[in-house]
Amino acid sequence: MNKELYDVIIVGGGVAGYGAAVYASRFRLKTLILAKEVGGLIITTHIVENYPGYSSLTGLELANHLKEHAEYLGVKTEEEEVVDVKRTNNYFEVVCASGKKYQSKTIFLGTGTIRRKLNVPGEQEFYGKGVSYCATCLPPTEMVMTNNEAKHISSIDYDERVLTIDGTYERVIGTMSRDYNGQLIEVKTGMFTEPTLLTPEHPVLRVRIKKGTGSNYWRFSYSEPEWVQTKELNVKDLVLYPVIKETFDREEIKISDVLDVPIKNGFAHNKRETYTSRKMPNSILVDKNFLRLVGYYLSEGCITSRGVNWYFPKKEKSYINDVNKSLEASFGLSPTNKDEGNVTRIMVFTKILRDLFQKMFGKYAHNKQLPHWMMLLPQDKQIEIIRGLWRGDGCTTTGAFTLVTNSKIMAYQVRDLLLRQGIIPQISRRPKEILNRKYSFGDRKILFKHDKYHIVVGGSYLKRMSEV
Repeated sequence: MNKELYDVIIVGGGVAGYGAAVYASRFRLKTLILAKEVGGLIITTHIVENYPGYSSLTGLELANHLKEHAEYLGVKTEEEEVVDVKRTNNYFEVVCASGKKYQSKTIFLGTGTIRRKLNVPGEQEFYGKGVSYCATCLPPTEMVMTNNEAKHISSIDYDERVLTIDGTYERVIGTMSRDYNGQLIEVKTGMFTEPTLLTPEHPVLRVRIKKGTGSNYWRFSYSEPEWVQTKELNVKDLVLYPVIKETFDREEIKISDVLDVPIKNGFAHNKRETYTSRKMPNSILVDKNFLRLVGYYLSEGCITSRGVNWYFPKKEKSYINDVNKSLEASFGLSPTNKDEGNVTRIMVFTKILRDLFQKMFGKYAHNKQLPHWMMLLPQDKQIEIIRGLWRGDGCTTTGAFTLVTNSKIMAYQVRDLLLRQGIIPQISRRPKEILNRKYSFGDRKILFKHDKYHIVVGGSYLKRMSEV
């Protein structure tokens, strides 16, 4: 045994190990690095362009710089493979494959990682000579759920929050990109039928399903969730998708938090008052009436130059009355109802409500969406949003509920709202190019400017959807 006693022995000679060695030596700790291979995984990288202080260098060059820096500070390096660490009296004993043993007061494990290989021709021959492994592997146009909308991953900004596998929204601390000219795999699930493009090595959380046999054919068993590369997925695998776990209730919102308007005696006023100007309570209760009204607006509402309108078939008296009642209860407004053929138009002439709804929910059908805080409301409140949406844009077919929208983000948000209710919907997209081939009204061709998204609930989820 080497009788020399170290303050710190670092197992691993990669970036983490040498970084720890530099700091340990600066604290005047006697430090030894034991590494099977000096440099670790970084030496297999042909070009490094994201290490501070170096615009571009090879992984091997960076490893040599790390070693030189540590040696300058008195750190000793031994190329040894560690096979065991034992506690002996007051010290640790480190055993190497060569039979050598070392003693230390402290052990630091910086053993790094090993990339899984693709096993393609040429990979082994060119490993470290142009072939390297990287985890940035989602094409730039793929969608990611952020804390305010579904966005292309290429447009994600630093400090945004994104939905993660455990159902929480976590802050983005950095973004990376790389050139990629290889294969992409299209993953299409039975429920979310709009496919996702992934690189072959992208990790996916999978569960395998096994059907019963004989008289127990109806019994299913499931494997434990496991991370696999995309290329390892098989037909009939189950791919896991996160359900939002965060809940944050709000009892009220203030108009003045959304709009720059003067507040007098608890009421929001227009900046330029006229004889017909309408004031509104600054504090709005986030209750069932308000949330159903939001759902009605997202499905049947529109912004006009003078206010907000809702449109319903005349026969849907209960929905018309509900909108009228909710406007009165939430905003103290008495709307005007006007029958136009078979349609009833509900009109509210107030600039404040117009600006509030446009700012919070969007103006046009294709860009309507919920603000992020509504995605975190308690589930019993979110039910009211779903009800309003359903009453406006929903229909029933044989064995299914269907809700239609031109807003992609709204389709994804409704999906996430339903998942929180224990309902897994199917989502399908009907491209505008195909829609424009089919529909006309008499001699007039109907033109679609945006795709349509169908959110369908059926099968074992019919009962729960009926309750909602």
